[in-house]
Amino acid sequence: MKQQDKIQEIAKHIVTEERYLDICNTYGGEYKEDLYQEFIITIMSYKKIDKLYDIYKRKELPYFACTIIKTMATSNTSPFYKKIRGFSASSSEYNVNILDTLLEEDTLTVDTEKDLQQVLTTISDNLIKIDKWMTKKVKKDAYFFYNRELFDMYYYQNLTYKDIEKLTGIKSVSAFHNVKSTVNMIQEELGITPVTLHN
Repeated sequence: MKQQDKIQEIAKHIVTEERYLDICNTYGGEYKEDLYQEFIITIMSYKKIDKLYDIYKRKELPYFACTIIKTMATSNTSPFYKKIRGFSASSSEYNVNILDTLLEEDTLTVDTEKDLQQVLTTISDNLIKIDKWMTKKVKKDAYFFYNRELFDMYYYQNLTYKDIEKLTGIKSVSAFHNVKSTVNMIQEELGITPVTLHN
């Protein structure tokens, strides 16, 4: 298989798997999308594609990614860490060095797996909490069914606001404000920020 084909296969896997954005959300918080983009740039900039591809084929990329993302978000020498605190950083060179180190040591530790499991457990628990909260809201106020459906379309069906407008006839601006209002309520009442695949 050609190097370019391997890169494309890894890239397709990353952008279609929700877990990577979920991990970025856990460590990046309000900067999750910036962290997600930096992570993708780092992976795509890496030169040792064969070794990275082997990790991907062994289905160990999520554990590997968790280590990279956590390091990028928490190491005070990481360009991403500096960026979010207002300092300048020239490129993702440091992050590529993280990849070098991890690949040379073949670092897929128990701690990394625990980190990923904790992330996935938190996401699962949050989805259950949001669903129960939505059900209670609809029981108290039948009109909240409208909020629930729009939220579901955007967050869980991965539809854009334009898609929602085409499907329902509800103006995209109205759908946006409705979903934003629902998310604000979830954050205020549950202390949860819903995770979306939208960039």
